[in-house]
Parts: sequence; structure tokens; C-alpha cells
Amino acid sequence: MSQAQEPERPDYARRQARFETALVESGFVAAILLDRRNVFYLTGTGQPCILLVVPNHPPILYARRVAAWVRSEAAVERVEQAASLRPAAGRVRELGLKRGRIGLELDVIPGRLYLKARESFAEFEIDDVSSMILGARMTKDAFEQHQLRRSAALFDRLHETVLESLRPGMREIDVAAEVSRALRRAGHENISFYRRWDACIQPEGLVVSGSNLARISGLAMTVTGVGLGPALPWGASERIVQKGDLLVIDLGLNRAGYQADMSRTYVVGRADKLTRELFEVVLACQQAAIDAIKPGIPAEDVYAAALRVVIGTRWEGHFQGYGTERGRYIGHGVGLDLDEPPVLAVGDTTRLRVGMALAIEPKLIGPEFGAVQLEDTVFVHDGGAEVISAVPRALFEVG
Repeated sequence: MSQAQEPERPDYARRQARFETALVESGFVAAILLDRRNVFYLTGTGQPCILLVVPNHPPILYARRVAAWVRSEAAVERVEQAASLRPAAGRVRELGLKRGRIGLELDVIPGRLYLKARESFAEFEIDDVSSMILGARMTKDAFEQHQLRRSAALFDRLHETVLESLRPGMREIDVAAEVSRALRRAGHENISFYRRWDACIQPEGLVVSGSNLARISGLAMTVTGVGLGPALPWGASERIVQKGDLLVIDLGLNRAGYQADMSRTYVVGRADKLTRELFEVVLACQQAAIDAIKPGIPAEDVYAAALRVVIGTRWEGHFQGYGTERGRYIGHGVGLDLDEPPVLAVGDTTRLRVGMALAIEPKLIGPEFGAVQLEDTVFVHDGGAEVISAVPRALFEVG
């Protein structure tokens, strides 16, 4: 199937059946899903809804608003309008369930909703069901792979814009504005979704240059920049880009809800010998990670493969950070969220599977040179990994 061909509608009934099987195997009598990405994955609607899943019974979708709209697109026969958990609780009791475990997405729902669920299902045990739905989402079907390819293709327009507009004297935020405008016109949603409750990022992602490249901020990022102030201390700042600077752009590309993750490094002017060496090491790390990807291997083995490239070299202490701020990862899953499992990191023993979409993001960081980064989204196939972007994996000289 070519990228231009629209794949068939996903098999939502199969997705629902797999999820029900996972519930039964884990001892749940029912699940209540509230997260919009999870609801969309199982039903095909992104409207705010409450999805009740009881094994061996048809699912019910409670539309919090616009029930007619939900009925027109959702792959669920029974759609009702309800803004609270009470109808779902009533339905559970109608089915004769009086005790047992009911699953909720405890990794993302607000504490107040959890308390309301405990009140509505007082005789039941509330437990986390997030790992089951995220586990199902790790493998992308033909429809999802098509959407991810379209998202990754947005980087083509970003790249063209940087080559056309980046010049000495611009502020980082000026570069970010050019990128954001071009991306939006190309179909970028201008938003990234995360599983982490406190995560957010600017629409154009991280636009970072010069000395800011070595300033590491936040919880789960490495090349971050400093932003415009301490309230949001990452992303583009008012720093003026100068000749000879390195500039990294890293973002989640979101078209129609599916997010690919990519980055490239640019040199304002001509790259010196050190910068070229840094990039060759980063490229070798990424290639080692890509070559290691095979169905069945633990996720942590991909990180180990990239790390082996720099062990014993002068760059080992700059791999994925420096000093005490080094990340022990090389990438992560992507899809409806930008930070999906698995994490290609020390300790993640998840076995890779055909159909996974993974972001591979090696980088070298240090105060003496800034940072060089390269990131691509890949699909896991029977024979290995496929890089889905057409933008060359190269260091680019601009301006």
C-alpha cells in the first residue's frame, strides 16, 4: 500500500475483543475508560465520552455531549448521553455484578474523578487498567501506520522552512515562529499529547541554539532549551542565533491525532571538524540502535546497542547528557501519545513486536560544544526497523 492510499477503517471490534480478553485474564469484571485517546482507539470517536467495557457484553459509550455526533462515528452500537459515572454504575449492577475489580486509567485521570468512581462503585475494588490498553496500543495496524507516515512527512516542510529562513541575527523564537506557521499550514495539529500529567510543549517543539543546547530542563527531556521564563523553562528563548551556532529542532509531529517524533541539527554557517565528528558519532549511535531492533528483543537492548558505540571513547560522558544529568534511554514508543511505551531504556524488558512505532533519539551534550541530536520514528517489521521519514539523516549547514 502506498503512502497516498487511505487504509480501511480499523477493526474496532477486534480491538475491543482483545481488550476484553486482557481484562478477563487480569481478573477485572469491568473497565471504565475516560481518556480520550483510549476511547478513540477502541471506538473511533474523539468526543468526550465514558466507555464502559464489561466482558461478554456489548460496550456502552456514554457521550458527555453531542450524542448524535458520537453515534454517527463511533464503532459502538449503544450510545447514550450522560455526563457522570452514575449510568455506568447502574448498568454494572443491572448485569448482576456485585463485587470484584473495576479498572480505571489511574495514570492519567484526575484525583477527583477517582474519588467519584470510588463513590459510584463503592462495593467494588478500583484498580489500574492503563497497562492493558497501552499494551494493546503499542502495536500499530495499517491505519495507524498510515497516519504516522503522514505525521512524519510534516517534517519535510519544517526542514524546508529552516533551510530557507534560518540566518544569523534571528532569535530562537523567530525561528520557532517560522516553523510553527509552516507546520500549521501543512496540517500540523499544533498540539502534542502526553501520558505524563504535567507534560506540555510548545507547538513547534524545542527550538534551541548555541549555549542553550547544554541547558537541561524538565523531567524526561535532555536537549530542552530554556524558554522565555521559569514558568515554562524549555523551548525557544530570545537568544540571538549567531554565525557558527548549532541549532536543534525536536518535536512531535501531530496530524489527525497520531504523533511521530523527529529532530535534526543545523549549523548556522559552516560546520567545523569537531561538529562533524560529533554528528558522525550520533549517527553511528542511531544506526546501531536501528540495526539492533528485531521482534522479540527486550527494549533495553536497543539502548545498550547505541551505548556500545561510545563506551571507552571521549564521548561516553556526553551520551544522552553529561555530569549528573544523563539519560539512560535511547527512545520510546509513539502514537496517539508522544510518550508511549515501551521506553528503550535500562530496565524496560518489554519485548519488541512487529508493528511497534519507536522514536530513536541519540544525542551528545556538553557545555563546551552545546549538543548534536538526531531523531527518527521507525516501524518494527519482521526483518528489522524502517525509518519512515524522507528527510536525510545528515548535519545541515544553513545561512
